[in-house]
Amino acid sequence: MERGPKEELAVCCAADERYAQHAGVMICSLLSNNRAIRELYLVDTDLSQESRDRLLRICDTFSSHIRWVPVDRDLFRGLPTPYHFTGTIYYRLALPHILQEKYLLWLDSDMVIHSNMEDICHYLPRHDHILSVCSKGHDKDFNSGVLIINTENYRKHHIMDQCLSYIRRHHHRIAYPDQEALNVVLSPDQLTFFPETYNYGEEALLRRNIRDPKIIHYTGRIKPWMPGCNHPLRHRYYDYLEETPWKDFTRDRGTVYTAIRSMIPFRTWRRMKNLKKWALP
Repeated sequence: MERGPKEELAVCCAADERYAQHAGVMICSLLSNNRAIRELYLVDTDLSQESRDRLLRICDTFSSHIRWVPVDRDLFRGLPTPYHFTGTIYYRLALPHILQEKYLLWLDSDMVIHSNMEDICHYLPRHDHILSVCSKGHDKDFNSGVLIINTENYRKHHIMDQCLSYIRRHHHRIAYPDQEALNVVLSPDQLTFFPETYNYGEEALLRRNIRDPKIIHYTGRIKPWMPGCNHPLRHRYYDYLEETPWKDFTRDRGTVYTAIRSMIPFRTWRRMKNLKKWALP
């Protein structure tokens, strides 16, 4: 995506071998709906050659290509990776020090881009702003799965160093490391906010129903490719999976418990979880 020679917007993501298929689905959905994107940056991790070739084939289909980005993983050695996270969550913190474009659009791998993204350029973090993030009200923490980063301001304020320092100080209790650190380090007056349709996660899904969100972010611990997923938009993942080299993927059947969970409507399940007498994952 470009907004003139001085306002280029580079699309970035990361994946290790565990998330290669899901990154493939995300990239396929992105390029299917945004044919003007001719390249994207993917952080070079421990992907097998087979997975790298498959990702390249997806891009070739849309006359796009991948630029592999090396990251010094020693920067993040020893940092926590709780829950389902992998070390790739930290790479977004380093990219503004590696890439020269003024604006970076970071996309997590556990999402599908279901629309043209040209309008997101209306929410570039200009002037003194450092990030553009999903708006949930200025008193609410933002999700770091979709970010637009003003690289000049990011480097000027030493955001990566501040975040890593915070994570190391609080590593014993931090649940969402990179996200929590960014929320602590940055104040609302350093942020530009874009609508929830550009990062439609599970919490947003509980609050309001957006008919055709531009980005569906599977933020819960149970993802569409896992047994027991009851996300109402999980089929979108499989729509794009069919267009990738991973189209023969078959989800594990799981257990009787996960089968029952998958049949209970998403909002009903979440209400059940909120009742203290239930102990549901």
